[in-house]
Amino acid sequence: MAATNKKVDTNLMIETIRQLAWTGQHMLAIDSATQALAAPKIKPAEQMTLLDLRAESYIAIGKLDLAMKDAKAMGKISSKLQVAGLKVQALNRLALVQMRTGDLKAAVKSATAAVKANANRQSSIVNRQLFAESLFCLAEAQWRARQLEAALKTAQETITLYQELDDTSGTGRAHWVLSGIFYRSNRGEESRRAAQTALELCRQAGDSYGIGNALISLANTDVDIAEQIQHYQQAKNAFETAGYAERQTAVMGNLGNTYGYLGLHAHVRRLQRETVEKDRVMGAKLALTIALGNLIGTETTFGELEAAHLHLRELETLVPDLGDPSVGVNLISVQSDLAFATGDIQTAIRYQKSALKLIKESQINGEHTTLTTLAILYLAAGDPAAALKATSKATDLHRVQNFARPEGFPSQVIWWRHVQALNANKKTKEARETLERAYDFLLESITNIRDAGLRRNALNKVEDNRKLLQFWVKDGAQRKLPKERLFAHLNIESNLREPFQRLADTGLRLNALHTVSEIQTFLVEEATELSGGERVMLILENQTSEVSGRVVVESILPLPSYQSGKGYEKAEDPKDVLKRIGKYLDQARLTRTVQLVTDHRRQTTDHDKSKKHRPSSIVHGLGRIVAPLIAQNQVIGYLYVDMDPLYGSFDDTDRDMLGMLANQGAVALDNAQWAQGLERKVEERTEELNQRVDELAILNSVGEAMAKTLDVKTVVKIVGDKVQNIFSAESVAIMLLDSQSNLIHTAYEYDMGEYLESE
Repeated sequence: MAATNKKVDTNLMIETIRQLAWTGQHMLAIDSATQALAAPKIKPAEQMTLLDLRAESYIAIGKLDLAMKDAKAMGKISSKLQVAGLKVQALNRLALVQMRTGDLKAAVKSATAAVKANANRQSSIVNRQLFAESLFCLAEAQWRARQLEAALKTAQETITLYQELDDTSGTGRAHWVLSGIFYRSNRGEESRRAAQTALELCRQAGDSYGIGNALISLANTDVDIAEQIQHYQQAKNAFETAGYAERQTAVMGNLGNTYGYLGLHAHVRRLQRETVEKDRVMGAKLALTIALGNLIGTETTFGELEAAHLHLRELETLVPDLGDPSVGVNLISVQSDLAFATGDIQTAIRYQKSALKLIKESQINGEHTTLTTLAILYLAAGDPAAALKATSKATDLHRVQNFARPEGFPSQVIWWRHVQALNANKKTKEARETLERAYDFLLESITNIRDAGLRRNALNKVEDNRKLLQFWVKDGAQRKLPKERLFAHLNIESNLREPFQRLADTGLRLNALHTVSEIQTFLVEEATELSGGERVMLILENQTSEVSGRVVVESILPLPSYQSGKGYEKAEDPKDVLKRIGKYLDQARLTRTVQLVTDHRRQTTDHDKSKKHRPSSIVHGLGRIVAPLIAQNQVIGYLYVDMDPLYGSFDDTDRDMLGMLANQGAVALDNAQWAQGLERKVEERTEELNQRVDELAILNSVGEAMAKTLDVKTVVKIVGDKVQNIFSAESVAIMLLDSQSNLIHTAYEYDMGEYLESE
């Protein structure tokens, strides 16, 4: 009877642990599993299940080393007992851990062994469920290892089996893998349908982990970037609910790539730094190599070459152990970019040639994008013929692929670089024909950015887009192109609801921030994202008793471009910008209202007459918005944005959004400053109390001395020594008044480590 009770207790414990993990309570699940594993006379099957559950929770919180330890423990138990089901269970777990650590070849091998070990796969529901899990592991491992043809077959078999088992969650997760396979196979529509099916099924099952993965796949196929950002943020929330820190970093990496596509480099750098740190702590080597490569690229963009080289050294130690050729290509590309940034063009060229060779040998995607990058290096080296040869082959490859957008590389860049190479070879006619195609690809890339602010960011902050656009307008004006064609990028229909939807949760995100510096950074990044401004600054009125005036506390300004042979341009100084805009700040302070400044000439196009389009302009001068921050009826600062009208014109909607953001920011800053002031007062009060304690210690010493003796000389010596010790004083003197003679004489004197004789 006792044995039966023990069995029931263990089964109940296992079910409890499952529920804890399912609801995202992984630390409790780990503690419970550890406690259960310590129980006496636990059966091997129960031990295996507990180790399996604990390993998954370790993965969730990012403790991959401990997950691997449990996976190996499972392997030892299964090898000792030689039970087929236990062997399969151990292999499944090992494959899952290997995938998370980035050892993809080993993961495929383990998952394949698990599938082959399922000899009794049809004998019972339990064995069929275990076989489905093995197939799922294999499909995911094959997909991640880019064995796409095999992965597709395995995934379809997995879906069929899960459906037969009436496993909604398993079916949903298998559709997520299928979506990923289709996406890497450039089958976008099929990928999206599979992702939608995965999302629907996982929602039915209440599977937060599955929901998060499905949302990532859905985001990968989103046409509208604002929707993509929203789906990534929803995925992050789902993984937070599921308690999966490991998957949250994957979302952050994808979100960073999206912000990079929009040129929001400050957003990108913050996300990438956080991702690198988390991946490093978790020991997720594959994820860390990808994150490091991305971060190095961003640091190079910012001209932070010392930090980039430091991270490169770390990346170089990780890549050889992974055995993934695509990761090797990324490493070589990063090495090339850094060599170019430091002015070593020939070394950069050698690296890009090595990357091109590895791409061909490994038969992976990226030949045309690598050729495009190589062309710029040739131009910088003064070899226009080699540059044209590279861009000609790149554009031919793009054409053969039906102009499909390369992964992580805008199509317009391929053709814009070809324009540059053609012009360098004095092929003006061909260059202009190619320029038309490059501009069309630019239009295609921004047509589905329905949020006007995000679209402006993509135009003015992505260097290739900005240079292409500047050249297009200059060349088009010379050719007297119709204004409708010349400024087509300004006449894309916008969805006014999208920015307000993003602004709606700003207050919630602001409330989650606690320090003044966090709020200041948030306000500038949010204002940049919403408005698309080229220059965005948070300026505070500094009116302390010591200093008066205005100070820029946070800013995002145009990044300096790299000039071949000259290095990086000189970056703009926020102080210089502040000097130029004083009159606009004065006006905002005087009126206490948001100022929309359009102090430039405007020539309209025929689209001005259409209600479906916002007016486009041929203008000179910057558009500006100045939003005062008002707290407790005092103007405490300003949000300032400006932008060249080549990239768009601010309107009343932009003014209203910046005004609302400024209002929220003023309240948040005022509250944070009050809280920090309160903390300082508490610290000051604590210091005063500590000083009082020291004073009381002196009094107590005197009291104790007087209680022991009435000898004045002894009491004075005790007090003097105590004062010198407490305050670490270099000099101490105690002087006493003789009431009879009305004279003061020195009773104790200490100076620079010596006691002086009293008079």
